[in-house]
Amino acid sequence: MYMSILNDWLEERYNSAVRAYNERLAKYDSTVYYVTDLLKCGELRRCYTAHEIGRLSIKPPIVIGDLVHIGLQKIFERDGWVSEVSASKTIDNYTIRARCDLIRDNEIIEIKYTSYLQNNIWASRRHNIDQCKIYNNLFDTDVVHLVFFSPGGMRQIDINERYSDAEILEMIENPKYPRYSWECKYCKFADKCEYRR
Repeated sequence: MYMSILNDWLEERYNSAVRAYNERLAKYDSTVYYVTDLLKCGELRRCYTAHEIGRLSIKPPIVIGDLVHIGLQKIFERDGWVSEVSASKTIDNYTIRARCDLIRDNEIIEIKYTSYLQNNIWASRRHNIDQCKIYNNLFDTDVVHLVFFSPGGMRQIDINERYSDAEILEMIENPKYPRYSWECKYCKFADKCEYRR
């Protein structure tokens, strides 16, 4: 019975990811960028399909991470934090959209789940730090508390810096292939990609 409930939830999660992808594709606008688009190899924006997004959404580490998010958001909401707040900003001819995990006043909490929390987490998580710098711009906040949770512990770093509009525009107009050196190692499209490193 309990496994049936869990399987139903996972199936709905998969279907929801596919629907969301298809809805986004139906109203695709090449001038609209989500923060996640800016934080990955420029080639990936066009590579993923609805099926691949759906499969990704039910991978065990992602499901566990989402469950951690849900639980922590409920805890912080009791203390006045608001979860899943969206922001949108126009820079030049582009619209950049984001949704943060938790926000209160002039602060954001960004939650990350990782199965392994190594000592040099900040060096290997440059993309998470870049995300926080973009958030400080889009949400006009002073700090993002980047918090990592894992079975082995918790770590927090406060990101006060922000990317300027010009730096965000550079990310859009001159994408990198890949953006971070480790991406090709985990990319399912690497075998067919001309930019593979």
